[in-house]
Amino acid sequence: MRAMKVSCNSILHRMLLGAILVLCLPLALIAEDQKDAVDLKAMSLQQLFNLWNNSREPGLSIDSDGRVPFCQEAVLAEIVRRGGPDAESVIATELSKAPFGDFVLLTALRRVQRRCDPLTPVVKDVKPMLPASGKRSSLEIAFGFKNTDTGKSRIYIYLGSRRHWRFEVRNEKGQLMPMRRDPPRGGTGLVLGAILEFGESWTGEQQPLSAYIDSLEAGKYTVTALYNDTFPIADVTDESDLAKLIVLRSEPFEFTVKSEP
Repeated sequence: MRAMKVSCNSILHRMLLGAILVLCLPLALIAEDQKDAVDLKAMSLQQLFNLWNNSREPGLSIDSDGRVPFCQEAVLAEIVRRGGPDAESVIATELSKAPFGDFVLLTALRRVQRRCDPLTPVVKDVKPMLPASGKRSSLEIAFGFKNTDTGKSRIYIYLGSRRHWRFEVRNEKGQLMPMRRDPPRGGTGLVLGAILEFGESWTGEQQPLSAYIDSLEAGKYTVTALYNDTFPIADVTDESDLAKLIVLRSEPFEFTVKSEP
């Protein structure tokens, strides 16, 4: 009987410790082995606000296994999912403190307001290429952004890494094509940043879609460009992890891969 009491007390102690970690400590101070156990969906909106406000993380890397780590942006994404006037008020207050604006926060605010994203990924100059060796996708694209904010806010863009982009490619059956395991590295021509007024666009350099997507059979495909400002989402191996982040999406477009003659 005494052993049973010790066991129960030990379990209660661990549960209490976990609750204290989630409710009282900044995100950056939660131990690595505790972060995976944090269930954001089980927390109240106020608890999410406390956790988010007490943490400020810079751009991070995807884990070595291709998963998105527990991070501040995941807390923000859950706040956006909940929505409501309290979420709108807190996000708007934080946005007003950003010296150059913060388009991740602006995007979160617009989503809580049920309005369109303020910054839209765009794909331009889609050009067919000569059939490449093997089954490589024969398409060249140039991608960038357009300021589409309904509030006509000025937006400052400061990241241009190719690995912060991702492309969802689906075949005629709606099946998602796999990403390459060695996504491209380096910038896209955006070095010092750019300020986009409402209606203005920026477009990067052209490159083959095959830099992101593995071999494609001949056929018709639908492509959507995705962008995240915090993480190199080209490295993500589990598509469901993208829901933990504030990911921008382009309008889908279609292209055809032709068989080699």
